[in-house]
Amino acid sequence: MSKRTVLIVGFRGGVKPGNAGLASELKKKGIHCVYYLFPGIPGGDNPGAQDYYSLDVVNAPVGLFADIKQYWRLLTKYKPDHVQAVVYWRHTHILAYFLLAGLRGIPIVTTLLGGEVLYYETRWGLPSRVFFRIVFRMSRVIVIHELYMQDKIKKLRLTNPDKCVFIPNATTLPTSYNVERPSKTVLFLNSFKGWRHPELIIEAAPRVLKAVPEAKFVFVGFTRGK
Repeated sequence: MSKRTVLIVGFRGGVKPGNAGLASELKKKGIHCVYYLFPGIPGGDNPGAQDYYSLDVVNAPVGLFADIKQYWRLLTKYKPDHVQAVVYWRHTHILAYFLLAGLRGIPIVTTLLGGEVLYYETRWGLPSRVFFRIVFRMSRVIVIHELYMQDKIKKLRLTNPDKCVFIPNATTLPTSYNVERPSKTVLFLNSFKGWRHPELIIEAAPRVLKAVPEAKFVFVGFTRGK
């Protein structure tokens, strides 16, 4: 076993190809990644990436107490340098993970995949804010993949923005994106689920058209099963 280990929790059903590839590269540098996965949606997840890269994967049991017991065993077995937590599913379980890691003095890195703060604020309100305040307070570092969340974090006063690392989509935009283009198109490229708020673009359209009369609006997305 490598001397350095990271325990990654919060993914559901399977490890995405990008994360699996990253774990494979980290392994070459002597960093061992262990994935502790929540049960997935039947037929909705693809575990192929973790099988292809031969990742160390442990599936969490369904019940809360069985899950906590298994998680404690993993902390004892691997003694990770830090726990990386994706705070998207099963908030009660995630809070338990944070508390147990804190008891053992293990640093926590929180990862937000997208607009979770916006989604949970819309759906849950105050309980959501309490959850994120606790999670962010206990986190050593917070990695967020959406730059627009900087303003949201400040507005809700969830945590110190200096604690956050903003990596938009985990990629660097090529310089060609800064070139003036003849087409004046506003593109919405996402799911049409409520928390994405595609209607905001429609509400903003009159102002945009007033400033740029030739502007066009294109919506590309999906809902479950479409």
